[in-house]
Amino acid sequence: MGSTSNRLKEGVRRWYGSRQLSLDSRQLVAFSGGADSTALLFILSELYRMAGLPLSQLKAAYLNHNIRSSAELENEIAMLKKNTEKFGVELIIASVSEGELDERARNEKRSLEDVAREARYDFFERLIREEDFDYLVLAHHGNDQAETMVTRYFQGSGFSGLGGIRPVQGKRIRPLLSYPKAELVACLEEENITWSEDSTNGDNQILRNDLRSSLMPRIEKTFPGYERSLNQLSEKIFRYEECLAEMGDRLPWVFEADHCHMDRELFLGAHPAIREFSLYSAIDRLLQGIRLSGGKGRRVPYRFIRPLLEKEAPRTLNLQGHALSISLNQDKIVLKRRD
Repeated sequence: MGSTSNRLKEGVRRWYGSRQLSLDSRQLVAFSGGADSTALLFILSELYRMAGLPLSQLKAAYLNHNIRSSAELENEIAMLKKNTEKFGVELIIASVSEGELDERARNEKRSLEDVAREARYDFFERLIREEDFDYLVLAHHGNDQAETMVTRYFQGSGFSGLGGIRPVQGKRIRPLLSYPKAELVACLEEENITWSEDSTNGDNQILRNDLRSSLMPRIEKTFPGYERSLNQLSEKIFRYEECLAEMGDRLPWVFEADHCHMDRELFLGAHPAIREFSLYSAIDRLLQGIRLSGGKGRRVPYRFIRPLLEKEAPRTLNLQGHALSISLNQDKIVLKRRD
């Protein structure tokens, strides 16, 4: 067995322990058949065997979006079945009707990539509920983390967004964020495991693909090993965010059916950074389940709430937009959902 394979297994095993997550649990792996998710499923299946855990607790799920050629999809599904059988893991497959996602993207004026991602996660979440899985395990790796952080930096993301992809989000967990894709590929090559390649990964009309093929190699040339530095930066940001969350919790929003409010002086007396964090937390809760342009709660742009973060706030203020109305009066600040 190769050294890269051993190192990854031990690293993932330690990752679970450091976050007090149990391998002895029901886990669903989001499986695309690509190198990332294939390496993840292999590593987890090996860890289950090494720990003497029943592989029936580990399953893989794949959603066929039907947006690529039938020949490519048939080959990909055949590869999925071959590898899951080799790993001893049950595979759950579902399909979207041909043309359904294209039609939804047109009607909702959204990108096909965004709609496909939403359909995939809806599928995973349904399985989590129906089969009572403890975790949804995702194969995001170090390169994904770096690309996300660079993208959000140039898009002017807020503090939380600059931290990139979170290792743990509720039931969603990502054990491979500290490892570059090259290590995952090396592991599969050592173990003589094949994987499939999605033809859309070569489409540079998709932002992430364009970054991967053009900008990221230039960054690597100038800053060798930059992924490790960004991973450390991500850890720092999330640690600072925990501090902000703790301080933001001291601002007591009162939630009603479609709105929330707080004492004006209490809100304005807090540091602007705490006000910002508290506002976004309240907005996320208030708009839960409501889709905005490009995303959900935290997609409310910074420029919209910026007037509430100025050193000298106006006596009265009314903001309308992004499924919200925000009013600041003599007594309180009120956030109201606009359906």
